[in-house]
Amino acid sequence: MTPHSDPTFVHPRDPGQLVDDLDDDPQGFAYRFEGSDGLLRTIVVEQFLHRSEGRNGWNSAVLEVKCVCSLSGCGWHEENKILKVYHLNMDDPLEEQFIWGAKEKAESSGEHWTLDHLPNIIDAITCTITTPPEEEEEEEEDMDQDDSESRMDEDCEEHVLQLTILEKLYPLAELKDLRDFSQVFYDILQIHQWLYECAGVLHRDLSSGNIMFRRKNGKIYGVLNDFGLSSYVQDPDLISHRAGTLPFMSLDLLNSNWEGGHLYRHDLESLFFIMLCLHQQNQKCVN
Repeated sequence: MTPHSDPTFVHPRDPGQLVDDLDDDPQGFAYRFEGSDGLLRTIVVEQFLHRSEGRNGWNSAVLEVKCVCSLSGCGWHEENKILKVYHLNMDDPLEEQFIWGAKEKAESSGEHWTLDHLPNIIDAITCTITTPPEEEEEEEEDMDQDDSESRMDEDCEEHVLQLTILEKLYPLAELKDLRDFSQVFYDILQIHQWLYECAGVLHRDLSSGNIMFRRKNGKIYGVLNDFGLSSYVQDPDLISHRAGTLPFMSLDLLNSNWEGGHLYRHDLESLFFIMLCLHQQNQKCVN
């Protein structure tokens, strides 16, 4: 069934419904939302790409989407985009803040080369979600309605649902030339170091899935993607938490006795493990 024949295309769903749809597969479903530019757009899910557990235990998802709005001159029609859906606590930093901050630093310092190696955010929509408290097994019989409503308001928790539209990038699996592999990993090493030393950002989640590339003017550029577990170097509360993706995590971070926090060298160790795993995969293909 194509998206245009799906009944959900006739009556697009609210973006909030997307959270429930992620438990299944929303491929072919359409969602209508107002972008940060005030325009009302409709996107159709073309492919469910990835689901993972975020920093706070809520699931995040990555979808390939297509804009089917009727707006003239809409730049979203040119090619498919990526929609990332994730949850945050109210006081957690948005993933977009790390990327936007790094790009502002690059622009102000004249280091424009870095822009080729960072994700392009097309739009970002932030929604506040209120979660009702879990029902207690035994309720107090003498609690009147006003007290019950007051307690309900106090116990409700708010968190952020973030919808981010990004440029579509390409995975390492689509690279065939060893020279392109070398270029991508050189680019990743360079941008990772620049982020740490100049933008004050430690990525903390290097994995084969977060190293992507884009094609631009006939050239390959490595792009460091997914800043969902990143932290600012000067933020001791965030940087003290262990983060990463198995099997690429540093041995220190897998050691329950390690108390030194997440360090720059731990990301470099992850990069080494990524290259090692890719080498092993290529050897199996050759043999």
